[in-house]
Amino acid sequence: MARLQIVFAAKDPHRVAEFWRAALDYGEEPPPPPFETWEAFLKANDLPLDTGDDIDSAIDPEGVQPRILVERDEPHPRGAVHLDVNVNSRDTPSAERRLNVDAAARRFEGLGATKTRVVDEDGRYWIEMTDPEGNWFCVQ
Repeated sequence: MARLQIVFAAKDPHRVAEFWRAALDYGEEPPPPPFETWEAFLKANDLPLDTGDDIDSAIDPEGVQPRILVERDEPHPRGAVHLDVNVNSRDTPSAERRLNVDAAARRFEGLGATKTRVVDEDGRYWIEMTDPEGNWFCVQ
């Protein structure tokens, strides 16, 4: 089953994420197990320590409502809000991730969506699409 994520484009991701955490009684997202801190996660994955400067999130402490992701998009965000349709979980083996994304994109195309961009960089893979009315969303 796919899970929904709401994505905001912002000049200051941390400020916007703080707002939504307070407004919805959401919390900060912890690093994935087994990491105690985001810094430890970044180091273990050979990512620059400033990686988190361009992104922040807010999560429902009960794990029921959608995750909110806020990413930097300057100087003018191309879309204030879009949806991410997450067809993979953190536990999905990397060999299956691309197959799941491609299968979901084909399904959405059959429903009337249009593929607009494929992003395959730095070990990340997702497909940007538009719905039949041109509303932007990502499959990841």
